[in-house]
Amino acid sequence: MASCSRSSLLSATKFLYSPHNPLHSPRAGLRLRAATEAGPSYARNAATVARPNKAEAKGLKDRPTDGQTEKTANFKSSQRRYALVRRPDVTDGHARPSQRPYGVAIQVEKLLKAGQLDEAVKMVSSAPVSSQNAVVWTLLVKQAFADKVPNRAFKLFSDMKKRGFQPTARTYATLFSGYNGLSESELTDKQWERIEALWGQYQAYLESIRSQEEQDAALHSSSHHDNILSPYVPFLELLGKRGLHDRIMTLFEEIEESGLLARDKYVYTTFLLQVVQRTGLDGKMDSLDVVRIRNAEDTQVIASKMQAAGVIDSFALTAILRGLVKGTEAHHRFGYDLVAATVGDISKPDELVNAKGHTFVKLEHRSLDLILELCCVMRKHEVAANLFDGLKRSAAKRILTRSHVDYALDALAYEAAEAEQATPLVPEQSQANGEPMETTPSTDLQSYSKRALEILEYAVIQGYGDHPMEILPNRATYNRVLVTAWRCGDWVSAARTVELMTGLDLSQFRQPRAPSWFRRNIAPQKSKDKIIGLDAQSMGYLVRTANKLRDNSAIRVAVRLFDYSGFSTFFSTPRKGARRLGQEVRTSEGFYQFRLAAAIQESAIVLMDSQLTPEQRADYKALLEQVKDVKERLKAHER
Repeated sequence: MASCSRSSLLSATKFLYSPHNPLHSPRAGLRLRAATEAGPSYARNAATVARPNKAEAKGLKDRPTDGQTEKTANFKSSQRRYALVRRPDVTDGHARPSQRPYGVAIQVEKLLKAGQLDEAVKMVSSAPVSSQNAVVWTLLVKQAFADKVPNRAFKLFSDMKKRGFQPTARTYATLFSGYNGLSESELTDKQWERIEALWGQYQAYLESIRSQEEQDAALHSSSHHDNILSPYVPFLELLGKRGLHDRIMTLFEEIEESGLLARDKYVYTTFLLQVVQRTGLDGKMDSLDVVRIRNAEDTQVIASKMQAAGVIDSFALTAILRGLVKGTEAHHRFGYDLVAATVGDISKPDELVNAKGHTFVKLEHRSLDLILELCCVMRKHEVAANLFDGLKRSAAKRILTRSHVDYALDALAYEAAEAEQATPLVPEQSQANGEPMETTPSTDLQSYSKRALEILEYAVIQGYGDHPMEILPNRATYNRVLVTAWRCGDWVSAARTVELMTGLDLSQFRQPRAPSWFRRNIAPQKSKDKIIGLDAQSMGYLVRTANKLRDNSAIRVAVRLFDYSGFSTFFSTPRKGARRLGQEVRTSEGFYQFRLAAAIQESAIVLMDSQLTPEQRADYKALLEQVKDVKERLKAHER
């Protein structure tokens, strides 16, 4: 203790009498010597003892030195005080002999941000070895790749090793990420040879880490673990870009399942993404279906390992389902069971989400997309529709988007189609003249169309609410509801869907007026930005719904709406240069134009058999001739 105190006092004495001390005074020195003679108990307070009192400090402050003004003396005094605490590693672009690598890295980053790579390389190269490390050189390598000079980046990496600095996992990750950023034309065979050599060096690096696993306990930290495996992510992407898909799964089997170098969720997810994005197999010309089945098989292998390790999150679940949904029935069952194990029992949506809107593995809109798609692929349509209904009543309703609405409506349309086949609508025969009468659809069958309409109205309300969601329906969404209404023979739901779509009140079209009156007196009750116009598909389903019910009143409304919208709205002329309109007919536009023309023709025939005025009969006859011409034109081009 005495030696330590004597050393402290010596340092304090040197500082006190040095020219750097602005508080130098003889009286302060006397007090310091008195403290020294008093013994070591005062050593801890040596600086306090040596400090002059307020009067002395004021006198020192007010006393200028020879040849200096008072302001100059105070300025230089403050400069000396700053010089005592200034960091030694802050330089003006030149490395000091005692500068630490951390300080050099700061200067390198400043130079690189200014676009001065050459100056940064020159500064690091001229710095002492003690002022360099692998981190500093990795910064230079990263910038060289950013400047699209991969050869220089590799040379900097070689220079780093020549100076005795061993690459770290971050260095290898930087190298592989840099090569991954190159275009296919830049990724030449020579560059790929370097990549393979770097991968071999990285594997040797992992072996050295594995041998030291028991000796260095610090390596067991999660952050270090992530850094060790980080080069896998860009290297796997390089393999996918190169088309070496089989090697990806070979690497997956080589990685350890436990211990320091075990696969983590980031590496797992990278493997998954490379598998599900695979469009071909190594050296094989297989069909897309074969590739998808192989992708599903590999996805199931990876997903099983991830489930055992307990590292499946929402992002990983999305990638897994993306690979499984294109597979076989066995893959679909595995995916459905995996959803039950990670998210919960989706057949019980009211028990799926807690009060905070969370599930065991948090549901997001992308994972929910694939869950609903999986249900539709597995023909679990009721589960898909119920899941949507349950979520829109829960605290998790904010994740719902238009795509989820579309999947729920598709599920209801499939259910309606199956129910229609079980209970087809057959017109009853009247006992008077044997002519077909209006059909009365089953109440159970119409339940699907009513549910579809409820979902559509929910989407419209939430889309235009005070806190709008990304759920507003588009034309395809409305058409899905119209399909279900047609299958169910539900004119009320079909008409309401068209009203929501166009802003028109279809009850106004029940009036026995001339076509010109409707065009003059009926206008949409919505602003233009909220209106979606009818197309051949939507108009066709509305007309076919009326024809299916054999309801003359509904048929008149549909035909009047068709005339109000304009003939050219639905039957556009063929595209120029289309030699064969068979190609156009096979598209959705041409197909639905033909179906609409056939439906309007059927409606005109039905209405002409009813009691009409001569003017009305002439109008329907002209309409009948128009749609006949359209059908003949489409048939001719189809041939």
